[in-house]
Amino acid sequence: SYCYESIACDTMLTNGYKSAIRTHFEKFAEIELTKGVTPQMTTDFQDSLEFYMMKLIQTDPLNPRVYLDLGDFLANLGIYDIAKGYYEIALEFDTLNTEAWNGLGFAYQKLGILDTALYAYTYSLMLDDEYAITYNLLGNLYFQLDELDLSIENYQKAHTIDPWSEIYTSGLGFLYFKKKDYRNSTKYYLKNLEQASKDEWVYFSLAQCYAQLNEQEKALEMIRIGLIELPETFIYEEMKVDESFNLLKKNKEYKRILKRLKQEQKKA
Repeated sequence: SYCYESIACDTMLTNGYKSAIRTHFEKFAEIELTKGVTPQMTTDFQDSLEFYMMKLIQTDPLNPRVYLDLGDFLANLGIYDIAKGYYEIALEFDTLNTEAWNGLGFAYQKLGILDTALYAYTYSLMLDDEYAITYNLLGNLYFQLDELDLSIENYQKAHTIDPWSEIYTSGLGFLYFKKKDYRNSTKYYLKNLEQASKDEWVYFSLAQCYAQLNEQEKALEMIRIGLIELPETFIYEEMKVDESFNLLKKNKEYKRILKRLKQEQKKA
């Protein structure tokens, strides 16, 4: 009922991919059991996937974009082992497709096969070294590998190409904080605010930076603004135990804010 035979008739697909397509819904049944997916979610999921399958058959089975879309659809659902197969099909048709190489790298990264992920991202950059997203993905991979300097280097490249992306400014703020370079961390978090960021952690992150720099009034100001703008961000227990605030622990205003948060937490 899901057009397996129609898809399998496409002679451009290898036997391995034909077999993979036939077993999709068996795999989805396993996912339903292991992840506790509700029947309604499963129905929606199958309907969505059938739409992509029909699109593949009815439009152009030789179009790599369709396979790329399928890969993205499955990757967004966290089904990376199947998603990578579709990225590989897309690359069989178009080996110069940077989006497919990035998707393949992302799938392998999520599966923990990091050397293959690194190869895919590196190959993508060989094809287009001005694609900010690839540097972003590489930055995330290097962070996972505990290569903080290389992670920052790639985020900087992404930021240079696309300086107004909130993802890259907040990412650099976070990475510099991890490096304990609080001046640069502050610089990028402030730029994040200039971009009208709605990131609920930006005030909290700036307060942490200023606290580490022993600029207590600025740290307290960020906390005050955060409590007005985003009260749900400032959780009592987190502020109490966060080592970033050690230099503020004796500050009377800080103690007053903690007391207020504790009282609000009890009311909630």
